[in-house]
Amino acid sequence: MLGRLRSFAQDEKSGGAESAAARVWIRQPAKTAPSLAHVRSLLDRKCHHRLLDGYEAIMIESGRLPRKSDFDPTVLRGDLSKVALYEITPERDVVFKLVGEDLIRSFGTNPTGRSYCDFVPAERAETAKSAFLACADTPCGMKVRTEQVLESGRLRLCDAIGLPLFPDESPIASHLLFIDDVNGASGRFSLERQGIQFTYLVERVFIDLGYGTPSGFEDLVPDRAA
Repeated sequence: MLGRLRSFAQDEKSGGAESAAARVWIRQPAKTAPSLAHVRSLLDRKCHHRLLDGYEAIMIESGRLPRKSDFDPTVLRGDLSKVALYEITPERDVVFKLVGEDLIRSFGTNPTGRSYCDFVPAERAETAKSAFLACADTPCGMKVRTEQVLESGRLRLCDAIGLPLFPDESPIASHLLFIDDVNGASGRFSLERQGIQFTYLVERVFIDLGYGTPSGFEDLVPDRAA
């Protein structure tokens, strides 16, 4: 598996934008997880655990899903540099509202105020946006694993956790709070000063928060056999 990923990274580095545009895309069904606790058991980064634990604590105390005003940023302590807050606009776009410094460094620019779709390959931009909207509408959480090709051609795997936040007195989530970190114990964003050249989805897992998960959702992923 790692050999194929390294080969993929080398192909993307040598081919540049033309390689990305020419890639063959296939459909991949999203997975589901029955609870926050189940997802927590799949992750080893403390930043993910702090977000999941803080979110679940609000659910237990309030008996409902968290409102934006409920969430205390100090729960994430030193992890705010890895946090992105997305807003669901009235036009049903997904816009960066707040972005941590580590993520800005990895993007190579500050995406605050810009659409999430601006940072996704054009072929799968609408599908990616639909996943965010599904989290807000269901509502449910989301675990996303991506592979990122850095400017050097080096590959890293990242895990992101996203959870919905609601405005006061509204049943529809207005924001999604994400925390993103390098998978495994081998590195952190703070150690990676290079920008991201390409990002591709490996796996999406919708997390049941008591209201079910989207049915039949399919992503577009690169076909490694092509």
